[in-house]
Amino acid sequence: MQWERSCLFAGYVGMLERQLAQAVEYARTRRQGGKPIGKHQAVAHRLAEMKLRLESARLLLYRACWLRDRGAPAVAEVSLAKLAISEAARLSSLDAIQIHGGIGFAADYNVEHMLRDSVPATLFSGTSEIQRDLIAREMGL
Repeated sequence: MQWERSCLFAGYVGMLERQLAQAVEYARTRRQGGKPIGKHQAVAHRLAEMKLRLESARLLLYRACWLRDRGAPAVAEVSLAKLAISEAARLSSLDAIQIHGGIGFAADYNVEHMLRDSVPATLFSGTSEIQRDLIAREMGL
């Protein structure tokens, strides 16, 4: 199950990268109030949070895979990576929808598709709550 979680969720890191790049491009080109929407603090902060989630999730996944590749026990690390990636995918998808506004629901932009793909990530291979249980157990709780 640990390898399954590690391998399955690597694809979500790619989705987060694509999603962030698309949102940044949209924020640079869409204008509101005479300036790109990315110049508005609220939008810029959403994008910064998306970047933070992406990089945190990526590093947790790299560490979990590195440990597993060396044969080290990595229950907590794999659960941390799975939890971080699935929650990042869900939250960043919601942020991308907000950044794109109503057009984010249009199939042409693929933003709504990423949102639909992100929700099941919090369920399969163990729900987010189960991942928290595994992490707590590895902490001796």
